[in-house]
Amino acid sequence: MKKLSILVVVVMLLLTAGAANAAVIFEDNFDSPTLSPEWLISPGAGSYSLTANPGYLRYTVDAYLTSRTGGSGTTKSLWVTRPLDGDQWVLQAAVTYNLRPSWPTNNRCTYFTVRQPGVDGAWMASMERGIGVDDDNPSGTNTMQFFNSVVNGPRVIFPRSPGPVPPDRWYLQIERNGNQMISRASNDADDSTFEYQWEYTFPAGYLTNNQDFEFYGYGWRGSNNPPGYVDFDFIRVVPEPTTLALLGLGSLALVRRRRG
Repeated sequence: MKKLSILVVVVMLLLTAGAANAAVIFEDNFDSPTLSPEWLISPGAGSYSLTANPGYLRYTVDAYLTSRTGGSGTTKSLWVTRPLDGDQWVLQAAVTYNLRPSWPTNNRCTYFTVRQPGVDGAWMASMERGIGVDDDNPSGTNTMQFFNSVVNGPRVIFPRSPGPVPPDRWYLQIERNGNQMISRASNDADDSTFEYQWEYTFPAGYLTNNQDFEFYGYGWRGSNNPPGYVDFDFIRVVPEPTTLALLGLGSLALVRRRRG
């Protein structure tokens, strides 16, 4: 009986691992010199490239008077988006921010976001990485802000400097479990733990099962020489952990039925 129990545990772990590999909803490692057609580009100020740093998707921010939708004297920024269905998933990405490589390339914000569909769709979860210096804040800003359309979450403030900010690598996650959204971020070498996390549960019926992943950036009072940019190592979506565990249990039950 003990040997059978050990065997069952081993089989369960193997099946769960197999389910994890088989159940990746989408994954892009940006190894191709052209962007997959599943990605959608909304034109605007800024640019993207798969050849500037091969193996990465580079998003270059236009730092001079840009905004998400334009207006009020600003130019609309370029968005990179991808549709995502369902309400049980985890969005994962490894990102290197290099938003102020030298003076005076300042005042840039970038947004790693999941939104309800449409130009004005509600923010379900967003992580804003901002670096800037202006007349109102001469010591500079260096922040990671969590928020959605209903409320602002925590704002993490890092050491400020009016000079260059070194590139920093982040591992980001946005998890959806029904009406609950969980944003996680890590900026150390250990991608298995998260220094920063924020959870928010929307009222029942507030969210639909259709949403868009969106990345964009904008700038103000800034220079584009040299440019500031973001490099994505990968972006993937996998099932939410509870769903993944059920896949493994379902596989195990199937094996046990076959054995019977």
